[in-house]
Amino acid sequence: KGQGEQTFLEIVERYAKGERDLDGINGSLFKRDGKPVWNPDRGYTDINALPKRPFHLVDFEPYAQKCEGTRWILYCTSHGCPWDCSYCSNASVYGRNWKPLLPETAVAEMAELTHRYRLQVIDIIDDNYLVRRDRSVEIAERLIRERLDVAYYIQTRTDQIDRLSDAELETLAKSGLRRIFFGLESGSVKVMRSVNKRLDLETAYRTAERCLKAGIRPSFNLIFGLPAEEEGD
Repeated sequence: KGQGEQTFLEIVERYAKGERDLDGINGSLFKRDGKPVWNPDRGYTDINALPKRPFHLVDFEPYAQKCEGTRWILYCTSHGCPWDCSYCSNASVYGRNWKPLLPETAVAEMAELTHRYRLQVIDIIDDNYLVRRDRSVEIAERLIRERLDVAYYIQTRTDQIDRLSDAELETLAKSGLRRIFFGLESGSVKVMRSVNKRLDLETAYRTAERCLKAGIRPSFNLIFGLPAEEEGD
């Protein structure tokens, strides 16, 4: 069980006994006499220690029929992000920790899902996939050896592409990486700074050129109406 699941289980067990006081259940917050009582944090469970996800319980075919001919699935290989952008919940939920699956575990599960559901695309929804360059390259190399013939998408920051050499970026493309979603958030450096997004636009332009050259589609996500945004932005 994950830490959140353990907290919920202990609450249910207390209620099953007719007890309503949550003292001692780490990770829970409750009110006593109208005042909040905050138990200590339970901590974070390493993603590798969690049970294998039961994808086999999913009735995939009706879902696939709604996807306009593309057989794809959402998949997660890591939790959290080390950055602390103010609009994002990651810092409060994971404490700026980043916990990844081992490369061999991620690739084995991706291969299993691809074969079981005859996938064409795996949409990796990690908050920040490229936190560790060596891990992303190892996953790519393992995917190449598996010869899965499946495309995959990731989410990351533009400045993390700068850390990849051209050869490493080409390896990711060869492994099936076809699209990267970048959280740019704004075309204004001033607005980005206001939400603690430490990026520059030159990095975004450079990233787009490098991705396109490697055969990877770059997509830039924007947030409109951030507090510091003015008409000129």
